[in-house]
Amino acid sequence: MIGADSKAIKKAEDRELFNKAMAKIGLEVPKNAVINSLEQALEIVQEIGLPAIIRPSFTLGGSGGGIAETMSEFKKIVKNGFNNVSNIGISGPTKASINPPINFNKN
Repeated sequence: MIGADSKAIKKAEDRELFNKAMAKIGLEVPKNAVINSLEQALEIVQEIGLPAIIRPSFTLGGSGGGIAETMSEFKKIVKNGFNNVSNIGISGPTKASINPPINFNKN
């Protein structure tokens, strides 16, 4: 993130700081949590639901994360995420994640 200072990067990467910043300006965020184990992830997904967005913390570029639509996918992505970091953010669906993508191909 060229030109961003360390405070801005930390706020973008830290789920708790990000949630507070969005609330401060009046924007809603999907249900979310930061977890430290697969067991916690399985508990949280029961509350948040699927599809779930899995984001390993502090990995600019999102390596190790993904969107899970089934429990099998969820477990696989979470396990993979823990290969890179010690905590993972899990979010519920956003309007963008449940709306079909727009195809810009001119075929």
